[in-house]
Amino acid sequence: LHTKAFPAHATTETAARAEQVAAAAAKPSPAVNPDFYRRMMRFIELDRQDSTFSGCVWDGKLTRVDENKLSAEFVVNERQADTSGVLHGGCTTTLVDMLTCAALISATGNPALSVNLGMSYMNPAPIGSLVRLDAEVVKVSRSLAYTSAELVRVDDGAQIASAKHTLAFNERVTAHGQVYAL
Repeated sequence: LHTKAFPAHATTETAARAEQVAAAAAKPSPAVNPDFYRRMMRFIELDRQDSTFSGCVWDGKLTRVDENKLSAEFVVNERQADTSGVLHGGCTTTLVDMLTCAALISATGNPALSVNLGMSYMNPAPIGSLVRLDAEVVKVSRSLAYTSAELVRVDDGAQIASAKHTLAFNERVTAHGQVYAL
C-alpha cells in the first residue's frame, strides 16, 4: 500500500531520518515542488525500513529527481538475488512499484494504489552489479496515473527489465486498519 507516506501517527524520528536521506540524495530540479519532494522522501524512508517488504530489497540512493522522472542506483546484493545469483524478478518488481510511486508523489504530491504492473525481463544483473532504475510519470488523469520504468546495468548499459505501471488515486485509502485522507 502506498499510503505510508502520509499516516498521521508517523514518528518524528522517521521524519528526521527522511530529512537525513533527503540530504544525502540527489537534489531535486527547480521544477519539483519542495513539499512534494519532502513527501516523496518520507515515503521512500518509510518504505525502506526493514520491517516492510520493500525495506528488505531497497538499498540504493536517488541520483536524479526531476518533475516527472527520477533515477536511483543500487548494487545487487545477496538479499536481492535468486538462487542463481542474479537480481530476483520479484525484487525487481518491488523496486519498480516503490520507485514509480515515488516519482508519482514527486510529480503530484499524492500516493496511489497499483492497478496494473507489467514487467518484461531482458538480461540478468549478477550480485555486485551496479544497476540504475529510471522511473517516469507518463500521464496523470483525475483518477489514474501511468508510469514506466527501466532498469539497466550501469557498466555496459544492458537493459535488465522494463515496466508499465498504472496506479489509481483514491480520496480515502485504508492502511493497517486505519483510514487516511489524502
